[in-house]
Amino acid sequence: MDPVGTIALILLMLVFFVVIVWVRRQKARSIQELLRRGRRTQGEVLFVEEGYEDTADTLHYSFTLTDGREMRHSYRSPFRLSWGDVSAGSPIDIIYLTEDPRQSLPAQETGKEQPQGVHPMIWITGVALFLLCVYTLEQRKQKNPVPPAPATPSSRGNLQPYRPHP
Repeated sequence: MDPVGTIALILLMLVFFVVIVWVRRQKARSIQELLRRGRRTQGEVLFVEEGYEDTADTLHYSFTLTDGREMRHSYRSPFRLSWGDVSAGSPIDIIYLTEDPRQSLPAQETGKEQPQGVHPMIWITGVALFLLCVYTLEQRKQKNPVPPAPATPSSRGNLQPYRPHP
């Protein structure tokens, strides 16, 4: 691959990484906004939808606003895989923004420091670095090819025609 291709590959990996970090920061900012200006209320667990293999469970809940409207939401936690400690019908504390009640989360999710989503970020970074190293090694091989081994003499090249002895 030429230098332009190398630069394009590195830029593509960088853009991919920046997008992932940006999405995670946006989620963290919305949680910070909920903590700063959110209103706490009592909600009810509707049901817990189990996740697949390494995907977190999704908590479905409802809560009532001060004007009497009922809101139904679902929440997949970046901090835990399972909601095994809650069941349908159990009460749950909810924090929501009064000006936009669509933004809400269970109060027990606040105060967590490191989401589980950090682990995939580490894996993605590790795999990207590994691929970059493999790519760099391949480029070096192409620039400095290993010379072919010298040809070894064949036993056929040393054969002489048969001459009977007198």
